[in-house]
Amino acid sequence: MAVDLGGTNIRVCSVILHGDGSHAIIQTKEAIPTHFMMSHSSKGLFNFVARTVEAFLKKNYPGSVGIEAKILVGYARKFNLGFTFSHAVRQLDINRGTLIRWSKGFDIPGVVGHDVCALLQIELDELRLPVRVTALVNDTVGTLMARAYASPSSAHTIMGAVFGTGSNGAYVEKISRISKLSNSTEKGTKRTESDALMIVNTEWGNFDQKLEFLPNTSYDIAIDSGSVNPGFEMFEKRISGMYLGEILRLVIVDLVNDLQIPLFSISNVPKTSKIYTQWAIDSDFMSILESDTSAQRVESRLEIEQRMGIFNATYEDAQALKIIAHAICRRSARLSAVALGAVVLQTESLESWKQVKGSKVDIGVDGSLIEMYPGFVGEIRGALREIREIGTEGEKQIDITITKDGSGVGAALTASVAAAALG
Repeated sequence: MAVDLGGTNIRVCSVILHGDGSHAIIQTKEAIPTHFMMSHSSKGLFNFVARTVEAFLKKNYPGSVGIEAKILVGYARKFNLGFTFSHAVRQLDINRGTLIRWSKGFDIPGVVGHDVCALLQIELDELRLPVRVTALVNDTVGTLMARAYASPSSAHTIMGAVFGTGSNGAYVEKISRISKLSNSTEKGTKRTESDALMIVNTEWGNFDQKLEFLPNTSYDIAIDSGSVNPGFEMFEKRISGMYLGEILRLVIVDLVNDLQIPLFSISNVPKTSKIYTQWAIDSDFMSILESDTSAQRVESRLEIEQRMGIFNATYEDAQALKIIAHAICRRSARLSAVALGAVVLQTESLESWKQVKGSKVDIGVDGSLIEMYPGFVGEIRGALREIREIGTEGEKQIDITITKDGSGVGAALTASVAAAALG
């Protein structure tokens, strides 16, 4: 089994791995109520997760819970569960990790420094569910595992990345190159064994916290100051779906307040418009603006009316918003390419495809931005071609493959492997 606790949704799934790169999956998904994302204690969120697991088992495996389960299988026989927890943790073991800090709008006191697997296991046990948390992964590690499982033999899978509500990546690195590890034996593997490998969760959302390299506009400053974690996740705040709509909203407000710019000048923007409400515009709206091919942008103008409460928007208004949305998305995609390109160069993966005919550098990706936003992957590829060490020929050898349900499948796969090790 797997539980994927993402930025806005929770997914519970059971996975059957066929062993040939294919799988069967049963899953449910629902939105995480906002009050659980900012509750007063850990119990609210983790009890919600446990009860979601309970509902899943009752629906799909009715004989696994309750009195009937005790008779049939006994409480000692448990489902092994991979917990995809998409926040920064200090991983202590395959199924132990303490929270470093919250992200993606979560802010629950009393959890930082505590083992998130143990917190979930407590709630599962209180509900007497036959479930054992055997693996802790994040969505990028899960995506990497799932893609490596499904990729063809000619592909060399080096990375899993997510571009959705948040953004992050995990990649395969030689232990000898991981400076964070001490010279002592780490989990029985010596740093001097240059061929030994470890998956590294980069947490690249925190790249360049001091803003020595990243662009920093007035809108970026406003986004950061209005967030629940000012000064953190500076890279993520420029590229992830959680923030792109808010950047667009801030730009619109700026333009509407500038009397020299005729945006919505005919329509008289009401004070009740959603453009004056923080986080009221999301990246889905931007996607609609960019993909609209209707005559006179009728679809976009209708969306402006329904989502913003602005009536009588003109073709020029809709066109202006499309141009702005494209600029915001293009910056996001090109910055995303910086992260992907950095890992490709760090792993020296392109050198390997030159030596093996037909070999490809394989990257598994997941998330609403890269899957649904028009032109996002194309912008990433364009930026990769501009990296001198990659270039046009190198970019052609990089496969960027949507790994649907990657975090859930990868977590379940990891849980299966870890269960054998844990006994």
